Amino acid sequence: MSPQIPFRANLDDFLLSLARGDLLDAVGAHYASDARLYENDILVARDKRTVLRKLQPVLRRFAMVRGTFDELTCDRATGRVRFFCRIDGVDIDGRVVREEVFHAQVWSDGKVAEERQYRGDA
Repeated sequence: MSPQIPFRANLDDFLLSLARGDLLDAVGAHYASDARLYENDILVARDKRTVLRKLQPVLRRFAMVRGTFDELTCDRATGRVRFFCRIDGVDIDGRVVREEVFHAQVWSDGKVAEERQYRGDA
């Protein structure tokens, strides 16, 4: 079996978790233990455990969150993935929240090794 098939299957599962709003599953199942996370080119997490801890305030703030994707590109040979994710949610006060984030990821051995997220004008 080609090593490319697990890469795409893992990527699809990651994206489905994001679409469902299951951020903990997306990170827990698909980030490498030493994955790095950057926001607007600033390193904010040096490992999966820190990424999961960073998600806790977000999860407490939202009663519901879902993601939709646009402009997905993936290069199986290099493990590079890029996409826009529009996050729609309702916070605990009932306010509708929408955010667009550009994601640039590097996958290695079936896991996200590095993710760069860009928000706003970055």
